[in-house]
Amino acid sequence: MIQVKTTAILLFSCLMATNVSAAIEQKIIFSYDPDLNIPFNSIQDSDNISGATPADINRALLAGISGNGFNALGSVGEFGSYGLSGQLFGSGELRAQVYIRADVDAPAFGIPRTTDANFIIDGGSFQLLADPNSSIRFVLTLLADNRSIFQSGFDIIGDSTFVNPSVNFFGTDIGAVQDPLNPWKIDVPFSFQSASLGVINPGQSVEFVYQLDIIATAVGNEGISFKFEDPLSITPPLVDVNGLRPTISSVPLPASVWLFGSSLISLLMGRVRRKN
Repeated sequence: MIQVKTTAILLFSCLMATNVSAAIEQKIIFSYDPDLNIPFNSIQDSDNISGATPADINRALLAGISGNGFNALGSVGEFGSYGLSGQLFGSGELRAQVYIRADVDAPAFGIPRTTDANFIIDGGSFQLLADPNSSIRFVLTLLADNRSIFQSGFDIIGDSTFVNPSVNFFGTDIGAVQDPLNPWKIDVPFSFQSASLGVINPGQSVEFVYQLDIIATAVGNEGISFKFEDPLSITPPLVDVNGLRPTISSVPLPASVWLFGSSLISLLMGRVRRKN
């Protein structure tokens, strides 16, 4: 069994110079279905939390499933950082999903500004030793008001040799590569990513959604696994811990900054707790 310690990307928080109207929802879902032809046959586990403000997201999520030939485990932290992993050794379909949504209102004052969502891909590993009917699909999608602003993914499809699967990459290039020495393995590197939300007008409300989907399908006794690694476990760390907090910011930032990153929110929350 692969030891799991995974985090990857996103929750963003917006701290405005005026009052903020926000609705936040976080979910993590796992399911395993040994036979897709038999309805209501899946094993599932999930956890979720929602609230009107970031302060309402006051606990981490945890979910996991395991059984004969499969296991999956993951968590989502209060600030949206998350980690998950899964393994499939027999036939069936194993699914993992992380879903994070936040509704935010831009300040009622100011001028229209181009706005970016900045986030982290912490990296990961996907392995498939399987026949042609087995596969792994990875899809990472960001939406703004139901409009796709970022998508990246790949499909790994097994072959008759079990050790040389084909890989189809699509969407934005996040640096994922097929290991030349171990072609059954896809590595996703640590990277900083940015996606444009377009021009945001004063007082405009935006629904921002981040969704990760991983689907592993096997038809026999194959070996399929996926995981993400936490860069904070690397010594020395790649960047300061506050640098791993994703943000939504106007571009360029005005002198009177009206959007601040969640690293500042974390600092302010810490000070308030110490005062209390």
